[in-house]
Amino acid sequence: MIVTNVNDYQETLYLSAQMKELIGKALAITASNPADGRHNIDGDSAFVLISSPRTEPHEKRLAEIHQKYLAVQILLSGKEVIGYGIELTHDAADQDYLADKDIAFYKDIPNEQFVSLN
Repeated sequence: MIVTNVNDYQETLYLSAQMKELIGKALAITASNPADGRHNIDGDSAFVLISSPRTEPHEKRLAEIHQKYLAVQILLSGKEVIGYGIELTHDAADQDYLADKDIAFYKDIPNEQFVSLN
């Protein structure tokens, strides 16, 4: 996991030039206050998925995984605590949509860690 700030992500050493370019394009899309939904950056290779969810207690949220896409979370306003795991789970997903939507959800992940975003 890499955590940075939208104001200085260009200085983050661990981001490739391509990732920095994609983040810049994503931020340009978000600057126009688009409607919730999918906004393509580079066809199916890269896109922005805008959502305006309401926060919920950790106990009500499911962990998500992806196989095809890399998820880059950009918090545009407010505060959020997100959990992540660095260990693979060998349990079956509680909700598995990997084949159709490249996402699966788990109630529990091993040794979950948390980061606070502002």
